[in-house]
Amino acid sequence: MREIGKATITAIVNAAQAGQVSCIEISRQICKGFSFPGLPKQLNVQGLKSFIQLIDSFEKIKKKEPVTSIMKQILEKIKYQDYIRLKYPTDWEGRWENLQGLINYLFLIYLFSKIF
Repeated sequence: MREIGKATITAIVNAAQAGQVSCIEISRQICKGFSFPGLPKQLNVQGLKSFIQLIDSFEKIKKKEPVTSIMKQILEKIKYQDYIRLKYPTDWEGRWENLQGLINYLFLIYLFSKIF
């Protein structure tokens, strides 16, 4: 999932602004073989396709499930815990706990919104 680099994102944003369409639409066009100025020559289209598939899968369930459930699924699919474990070996647990605290807080907000 972490295969989409800064140059690719910049090119997608620029193409979206120029064409007055969304970044997701530009990304879909790239996955279909279209090219845009500024796209890296070594673009990992498979990484972009995986990202689009992830977004599309959550687009389908966003009205059925609370945001916290979707957040947990995203974190699991992108293997975020593994990523922070490698990137921040000395304090990854604190970072993970902070994220879990945010998810729990958002779940409380969700519950209160259903009650009141």
